[in-house]
Amino acid sequence: MPRTVLLLCLALGPLLRARCESTEEYDYDYLSINKTWVLTPKTQETDATQILNSLLKNYDNKLRPDIGIKPTFIDVDIYVNSIGPVSVIQMGPHKCTGLVVGLALGIAIHPSAAFPPEEGIAVCGNGMARSCSVGGTGMGNAIKEIPASHLNLVKLFWRSCPEELIVHSEEYTIDILFAQTWYDRRLRFNSTLKALTLNTNMVSRIWIPDTFFRNSKRADSHWITTPNQLLRIWNDGKVLYTLRLTIEAECLLQLQNFPMDTHSCPLVFSSYGYPREEIVYRWRRYSIEVSDQRTWRLYQFDFTGLRNTSEVLRTGAGEYMVMTVSFDLSRRMGYFAIQTYIPCILTVVLSWVSFWIKRDSTPARTSLGITTVLTMTTLSTISRKHLPRVSYITAMDLFVSVCFIFVFAALMEYATLNYLVGNKKPLEHSHRKARLVMPTFTAININHIMHWPPEMEEDEDDDPGSPCLEGKECERFFCCIEDCQTGMWREGRVRIHISRLDSYSRVFFPTAFLLFNIVYWIAYLYL
Repeated sequence: MPRTVLLLCLALGPLLRARCESTEEYDYDYLSINKTWVLTPKTQETDATQILNSLLKNYDNKLRPDIGIKPTFIDVDIYVNSIGPVSVIQMGPHKCTGLVVGLALGIAIHPSAAFPPEEGIAVCGNGMARSCSVGGTGMGNAIKEIPASHLNLVKLFWRSCPEELIVHSEEYTIDILFAQTWYDRRLRFNSTLKALTLNTNMVSRIWIPDTFFRNSKRADSHWITTPNQLLRIWNDGKVLYTLRLTIEAECLLQLQNFPMDTHSCPLVFSSYGYPREEIVYRWRRYSIEVSDQRTWRLYQFDFTGLRNTSEVLRTGAGEYMVMTVSFDLSRRMGYFAIQTYIPCILTVVLSWVSFWIKRDSTPARTSLGITTVLTMTTLSTISRKHLPRVSYITAMDLFVSVCFIFVFAALMEYATLNYLVGNKKPLEHSHRKARLVMPTFTAININHIMHWPPEMEEDEDDDPGSPCLEGKECERFFCCIEDCQTGMWREGRVRIHISRLDSYSRVFFPTAFLLFNIVYWIAYLYL
């Protein structure tokens, strides 16, 4: 038995030795990796800690740099991640509840606090709330329930919000990296480290500018996975503070040339409390950069460029430096051409088909005319559905209106033709019947003095100005009887045959519509 154990140990010895060596190599590699972390020099870490402690020891973050000596100059840089969408939003009754509640109860309340009374209502009682909502999700300082005596009044206002409270919001969304750079002599330090890159915990411990965006409606700072903020301090006191923001800013859209319109959507910011004597904002040479447009896309607009300006805003509280970045956008017409322009053109062309249908086919021509008119009415309604209720006429309104006039005129053309032709036939028949029963006379020539009967002589020598019908003359634009219809050009007047009105319309309507399109597109695209 001992001999068997000895032989077994001798046989398994090399395998166990190899296993142990591989394990040692694995442990050695693992330990070597850890050693690179463990053996990190601690001198710089200690130095950075001592620097921060010494800088913040007597630092007062309530005071700006160089207060009472000179203004603080802030250099601004913006990197645009994406722009869009640009939208025109109608704020209807379900959005104006907060405003109605404020009007009903005399409480100052933000209009964004929209909530139905059936689910419970809470308002900000101190009148200075930033926003209000239901269920304690708001940010107001004091929340209270609406008194029962006012609840019915609020419900009444909520169910039928007045038309005057329905407003339109024109805004665009932009995602940016906003960087501010300034010098703070209190943050100078002597060390081998040239700069300290710090996290967001240090932001609240030093002074930062009170920059706010003047035309923003909503703004969010990104917090995933950590707050997207950067603070960097150089040894000469230079401070860099950057953060990522998504801003929904106001953009006043002028829609006279819609949908061939171009817009300049601004992003305006300034100091909230410091006037120009204390804070001065400055643009650098290449302060604004835009990311590759292949990574983002405006579906209804093309980004054509940007420009930055600075101006001084004079208010009762002082003069403030206001910085503006304007993003130039040009609307794409593809969607509107497919949804509105091409259907309108085809509907107008379809109305011309009635000119080739016989005038005796009253049901066919009437049905076609009414159908095209109703189609144009529907297209006009659809084209205005997603636009605000502006008081002026847009380019699309003009085009749709003219198309509607052409379609309606094609229907009226057949109504006119049917009326005039219908009134002409019985009169012509009675005129011919009068000719058949007219007695024959023998002309008697007495010494060449007179002709008999005088009525026949007058009828034969009748000039083109004799009456065609009762109350109508041949000099008029439309010829009504055979004698006028056979006349070509008399006394420089053009004779239009009623029976050929369809033939004239086949030329007039397409020519007029083509001329209108030439003038319309040249005027709105190139002028």
